[in-house]
Amino acid sequence: MGTGQRRAAGIMAVAAVLAVAAWMVVVPRLVAARLDSLLRSRLGWSVVRVEGVGIGLSGPIIQGLEVQSPVFSKLLPSTTRLELDWATLWNEDRRPVHLRGRTRFARGADVEWQAVLGEEYSSLALTAKGLPLAYITGVLPPLPWFHPESIYLDLHLNVRIPAADSAGREAAVWDVRGGGHLSQAALAAPLLADDPVTGMEVMAEFAGSWHPGDTRFGPFTARVTLPPVQFSVAGTELHWTPASYRVEMTASLPATGCADLLAAVPGDLLGEVAAFALAGTIQGRVRIRLDDQRLDATDLQVEVENNCRAVAVPAQASGLEQGTFTYTITTAEGGRHERTVGAGTPQWHTLPQVSPLVLAAVLVQEDAGFYRHDGFSLPAIRESLVSDLQAGGTRRGASTITMQLARNLFLHRHKTLARKAQEVVYTWWLEKTLGKDRILEMYLNIVEFGPRVYGIGAASRYYFQRDASMLNAAQAAFLAAILPAPYRAHREVAAAGALPAELAGQIRGLLRRMAAAGRLSPDQLRVALTQVADLHPATDAPPSDMSGETGEAT
Repeated sequence: MGTGQRRAAGIMAVAAVLAVAAWMVVVPRLVAARLDSLLRSRLGWSVVRVEGVGIGLSGPIIQGLEVQSPVFSKLLPSTTRLELDWATLWNEDRRPVHLRGRTRFARGADVEWQAVLGEEYSSLALTAKGLPLAYITGVLPPLPWFHPESIYLDLHLNVRIPAADSAGREAAVWDVRGGGHLSQAALAAPLLADDPVTGMEVMAEFAGSWHPGDTRFGPFTARVTLPPVQFSVAGTELHWTPASYRVEMTASLPATGCADLLAAVPGDLLGEVAAFALAGTIQGRVRIRLDDQRLDATDLQVEVENNCRAVAVPAQASGLEQGTFTYTITTAEGGRHERTVGAGTPQWHTLPQVSPLVLAAVLVQEDAGFYRHDGFSLPAIRESLVSDLQAGGTRRGASTITMQLARNLFLHRHKTLARKAQEVVYTWWLEKTLGKDRILEMYLNIVEFGPRVYGIGAASRYYFQRDASMLNAAQAAFLAAILPAPYRAHREVAAAGALPAELAGQIRGLLRRMAAAGRLSPDQLRVALTQVADLHPATDAPPSDMSGETGEAT
């Protein structure tokens, strides 16, 4: 080889090295810079990292793309493959840029997507098959998912994003449509249930407007299926961040089989309630408007047409229509006792055997609308919701007398949503099966008035050494006033050796409410208020037979 040939070969080698270097360094940077420019100008997103750029039939192929965006980056791990079109990536006539990508996840999950970056609008179409929920929990509502790596999501999503205008990109409104199928979903939290709630399946189709500037979704519509039940949701606003929330929406349930509705509730939430066999249909609508900045303006409306009937009930619910029944008491310390009560047992008092003043005091204190509602008090539920949200936790109950009876007869003491769901079913059944007088009579005979003091008969003899038919207005008001927290009231009276001033004030307030409700005449109220000073309730440890227990602690 001559000198000229060697020189030419050397130049070609250098050129080849430079070309390779250019391809390995310059071209990827140019492609990444161009893509970053397009994403910034048309979506407000930015490219954080590109691992490599190859050559495809129609354009560059990016491997390992990471972008900074509100949601999309969560679906773009290092296994992402992105295809671009040379003709549109560096076009001079500002035509839309087309991107195609595919992300492969572990466990065989695939996400395929296409994007169009245009001058007037951009769009994104995404399809995911078998996507483990663990990959996207960061962009989902903060629910207590249980083993999200074992929960799978099928998803299809279409987003249309308008170009930025003079108001800026933050003012843009995205049109979002899609749907998904969540299988084998599970949640676990102490306030939800004692054990994880598993085996849930949810399907949904939705459409609405997303406002990225203030993280708000609405107006929107959705069709949600909890097999075999389907219901619709429509709202004007759904805004939820760690700092604030606003919700205004309506959920509607069309005429649905009662058995289907019960089957749609996870068995882990139902417990023994799952043994109910139901017939008939139910339909209804729930509307809520909630704003953390204006909680006093919270609006809650519920309309239900309930034609359900029970054709079979759990074993523990059978026989309550009869004179005598046995139920299990769970004490505050966790002990369990069986107690048999009913007409003919020593502690039992029928309503005519209880002072009308006791009935009046208990109804005014615990459930003024008892004879008017069907077991549920919507105003009380609304007030409880507002109170709990203001306190940032459970502070106020919304239990009617029927709900309290259901809880005392059938349920444990743990405050969970699972227990509340069971309580709702039992409350409905009690109202459907027993008359109001029977419910009130049972409640008065099993409700707890203090340590091992169950029922109005035991309470009147323990605290005042009188029969329940002989109690005066102040004594009746005392027993009703301690019902929300009988253990605490018992401790306070025992510690003070007399009636504490705060409890005395509560009793006087209850007596005035009884008068305002027409349960006491003005003269009766004046006498009752003077009787409060003479109250000296006993606080010695009651003998075990005061409660009517028939079993041993377990």
